[in-house]
Amino acid sequence: MSVSTLPALPTLLEVAVRGNSLRLRYSEPLSGTLPSQNRFVVLVNGRRNYVSAPATLSADGSIIQLQLTNPVSAGQSILLTYGRLNGSDKAGYGDIQSLSNGSRAAFVQNVSVFNSTGSAAPTLAISSSREALIAGQIATLTFSFSQLPSGFSTGDISISGGTLT
Repeated sequence: MSVSTLPALPTLLEVAVRGNSLRLRYSEPLSGTLPSQNRFVVLVNGRRNYVSAPATLSADGSIIQLQLTNPVSAGQSILLTYGRLNGSDKAGYGDIQSLSNGSRAAFVQNVSVFNSTGSAAPTLAISSSREALIAGQIATLTFSFSQLPSGFSTGDISISGGTLT
């Protein structure tokens, strides 16, 4: 008898909208082949708000960015559905998939979207495990975002007089 495990599925961790920008954050990097915009249905206060452009992927590969036709307002209720909506799409073609093993993310229906429209501008706090460094010492930097960043990676950080690993 043999036992095997199934590959982990990409898990939807967070869905947030600000204005006309909607972000879906997954548990792992995703394949660059993304679903067509008609595979996403966004309801704002019960009325459809169409995705206006093809989905894009963040630099780290774990965030799908969608642009909505109309920006949402503060206080509006938003629901997201993603799936094979019209039955004409072939299974596996353009599904949200793991980059590492190709497993497909589950379809979702009427998932509540966090609406950050009208809230305070996002902030970033940077802290260090050391107040000062001398040659050869190492410090751990912690970046604390008030909101989920879109496309942030170590390539966005500039270091003077040292290296970032």
